[in-house]
Amino acid sequence: MRRLISALLALMMLAPVLAACSDDPALPADDSTADAAAETTVPVETAPAETARADAKDNLPEDMNLGGKSIGILFISAARKNDFDGGGEETGDTVNDAVLQRTRNVEERLNFTFELTEIAGKWSEFGKQMEQNIMAGDDLWQMVITPGNASIGSGRDYLFQDLSNNKYIDPSQPWWWDEPIREMSLDGRKIRYLIGDICLSNYTTTGAMYFNKNLLIDNNYNPDELYQMVIDRKWTYDKLQEMSSSMYDDLNGDGQVNAGDTYGLVVINVELIRHMEFTGNVRHYSRDENGYPYLDYDKERAVLLIDTLNKLLYETKGNEYRDASIEYTTFAGGSAAFYAGRLSYATTAAFREMEDDYGIIPYPMLDLEQ
Repeated sequence: MRRLISALLALMMLAPVLAACSDDPALPADDSTADAAAETTVPVETAPAETARADAKDNLPEDMNLGGKSIGILFISAARKNDFDGGGEETGDTVNDAVLQRTRNVEERLNFTFELTEIAGKWSEFGKQMEQNIMAGDDLWQMVITPGNASIGSGRDYLFQDLSNNKYIDPSQPWWWDEPIREMSLDGRKIRYLIGDICLSNYTTTGAMYFNKNLLIDNNYNPDELYQMVIDRKWTYDKLQEMSSSMYDDLNGDGQVNAGDTYGLVVINVELIRHMEFTGNVRHYSRDENGYPYLDYDKERAVLLIDTLNKLLYETKGNEYRDASIEYTTFAGGSAAFYAGRLSYATTAAFREMEDDYGIIPYPMLDLEQ
């Protein structure tokens, strides 16, 4: 079963490519194009073709057949199900239907069916139920779509097989995220968790800094310069603090920062603050000669990050860091210059119906030396 599951995983990574590739031949040139080519005598230098994702091939046997087996998948929340099979039906949404088609392609090629089991409740409950089933040997599920705090962060490594020597799993293939896979390994060698393109939530939960182009222009900023600032590695929290502080506007004139004003920056007090920690690039640990992690906290840089974020979120008028009472609709309604969120917010109805133009850039760096 272990080999079959790893083969499934390998193919699931490649399936989006299989679904997207076309066998349509290139369109023939018309007569005028052909004549022009015949008369051309100047040699033309051809740039080497780039290696595209579509060129990557899996290493599964062409005749692999699972004989109609049913493969159990355990997950929590409907979002995880949409990661895996598009919710099981076509909706007309491009991404959803592509995910569904990917799953169907894999099932057809290897002759099997997925059986998905959803567990509702808290992450901690999910981890316990997962553990109880696996330790009981019931073998209801062969694969688990698991959040980190229900598995990696809870010391449940022992529940999962080591896939590091499996011939069907190669983290260097483009559909896997090699570096995170290695970092999630306790000893830096054994692979018990896989992360890659198979889960859309790897993208949708990525941190994304939104900015209102109209408000930037109204405050004499060029929105395009923000993109260049990111490319030039000059987009820092100090720069965000400088820009956001200049764009606060007490529209209702009551002298208070509240609804009715134009905020410089809005951050909801949930897990979004962690994106700011990540992009601060504070070292938490190193690995010893045997590959195991040990605490190696960069306290000096951590203090710098805390001071910087404290200034940004608590000492800058018009920057709001509070609970979910300020939803992303504040930004979508044109009442905030910057919004620290996730990429998935761009798919919401509020953002799709937003009247102002907006841009998306990464969270800032801590400093120019990063």
